[in-house]
Amino acid sequence: MAEASVASPLAPTDGCANDGPEANLEARPYHPFERAFAGQPTGMSWRADRRLGERSPRPRRSLSVTLKIERWLDSGAARVSGDDERVDASRCAPARCDQNVGSAFMRLTKLAHAGVRLVKDGATLVIDPGGFGSGTEALAEADAVLITHEHPDHLDPDALRIALDAQPGLRVWSNPAVADQLGSFHGRVNRVQHGDAFTAAGFEVHVYGAEHALSHPEIPVVPNTGFLVEGEVFHPGDALTVPAEPVPTLLVPVCAPWLKSAEFVDYFRQVNPRRGFAMHDAMLSEFGLMVLAGYLDFAADGREAELARLEPGTTIDL
Repeated sequence: MAEASVASPLAPTDGCANDGPEANLEARPYHPFERAFAGQPTGMSWRADRRLGERSPRPRRSLSVTLKIERWLDSGAARVSGDDERVDASRCAPARCDQNVGSAFMRLTKLAHAGVRLVKDGATLVIDPGGFGSGTEALAEADAVLITHEHPDHLDPDALRIALDAQPGLRVWSNPAVADQLGSFHGRVNRVQHGDAFTAAGFEVHVYGAEHALSHPEIPVVPNTGFLVEGEVFHPGDALTVPAEPVPTLLVPVCAPWLKSAEFVDYFRQVNPRRGFAMHDAMLSEFGLMVLAGYLDFAADGREAELARLEPGTTIDL
């Protein structure tokens, strides 16, 4: 007798064969879409609540790799991967909550889209303050700026020139293509390439990568420069560059014209960081963020590391 086929996990359930016993549901893989939509009033044609019966989605793990959570938690504003639950430092793995990772204490703030701000010993380093939202606002307090590449979601050249004019101590590091757009500003705009190492406002930086990921064969590939800061945080820009040294904290692009979900999942697993934070996410809708939450969980399945999305403006201590 031929084996019975199982309907697609995303197929409508009315009259379908996969409305079977709970055991049949448990036997097959748990799709990231289910993690995002199970029990949610999504209005989609397939009904996760009926198809899954009384089974609740897999419990989301806490952000166990976050070492110290700032007092901003008390404001109730912090959310991870679309959860309604705040990040709770008390639920961290004990071996990691009581110690700092990397060469020095450092504070990370997620800006809009692909931008981040790092603060250490009173100095502020901003990476990719592009034209999507809060990135350029961070320039006012920056001591140093790193730009991965020239695309407008990572670089607002006019805003950066204004900041360079207004702040004599501000310095910028990027690849030659970006430096040529900005001008030298009396030596305050610095050119770097793969393999370089430098110090920016007291932050030790190693440079990895040379090219932007391919979007389409007919679209020119521009230079792209990844930055590993303090041996702790790696920002790859628009590429899936794997540094030649351990990466405790990986910033993971999750939505781009050049990227598939499977690629960012495999990238996170290949680099194998202690923790990862989603970035390059401004193009995602509300439903897209829900789907992303399922894929972030999927990427970290069976690993000690966590992969989470921080809302813009969220700050954590590394």
